[in-house]
Amino acid sequence: LPKDEIIDHFSTQVALTNLDTTESMRRFGNAVNRKTEDEFPLKNMWKDLHGDEKRHPANNAKLDECFFKPIGYSANGVFGRNYTTVHITPQPGCSYLSVETSMPMNREARQRFAEGAGKWCSSDTMAVTEFALSSKLFTGAAPEVPGFELRRSTQTAGQAFACAHHHYERASGLTAATPSSALSTPQPSPMLRPAPAPASPPLVLRQPDSRPEAILAEELAGRQAATVAAERVLAQPGEFDVDSPIVLLDTTILRRQVDRWFRLLPRVEPFYAVKCNPNPALVKALWEMWQER
Repeated sequence: LPKDEIIDHFSTQVALTNLDTTESMRRFGNAVNRKTEDEFPLKNMWKDLHGDEKRHPANNAKLDECFFKPIGYSANGVFGRNYTTVHITPQPGCSYLSVETSMPMNREARQRFAEGAGKWCSSDTMAVTEFALSSKLFTGAAPEVPGFELRRSTQTAGQAFACAHHHYERASGLTAATPSSALSTPQPSPMLRPAPAPASPPLVLRQPDSRPEAILAEELAGRQAATVAAERVLAQPGEFDVDSPIVLLDTTILRRQVDRWFRLLPRVEPFYAVKCNPNPALVKALWEMWQER
């Protein structure tokens, strides 16, 4: 932005992890266990997030809520140029809940928003992230959230933007979140197990590619392995129609990407949105990789 220019572009996100999965699965899991009062969570929690001031623009929001099958929930509330969005992955082992808004807020409103987001589901950890394009409108102070203790807080404010991240942990011990030792991990589908890489011929490096020979050889072997895996799948009679789309998952490449993440971003904790690709082989592979860390 030009010097001294002010623009009200904001983002405040509250993320809850290590949810009480007994509660999260009851409210956002299978519809059989869902209570009537939980049919419209965002509508019911809206005042906890944005208050009930009649003149507040958020009171004229249009809400859209969706429960995914078999489990999961997302919702959006739009008011004027701003929005509030919610995404929930309730299942044990990867439980996650995020509430984000673009509404510019003062300290009092941000405090209410953080407390309101924390009421969606009991959890062991919470993170509040703030972003402002105009640093003059940025406070960066960590909200005080009942039941949580602030463990880490970082912030930066410059001419281009300002941001802050606050990490909390529950003060009174663990919730009823299912321990990892009690989880039953899904078994991968035989069709998605990575095929062994065939013996590759000697690699001849071509200019101007100057990457190490080991990396290039690994990429070549991966491409050949994918070709062999595709041929094996398509050769099985009656399994697939010729025009049906299929996905071949190479967990070796997945592991390389995970290793690269932790090598380049050792302080950033990633989260995986299971509803984007809930394939048991992928979820199991990611779960095992994270347990090694």
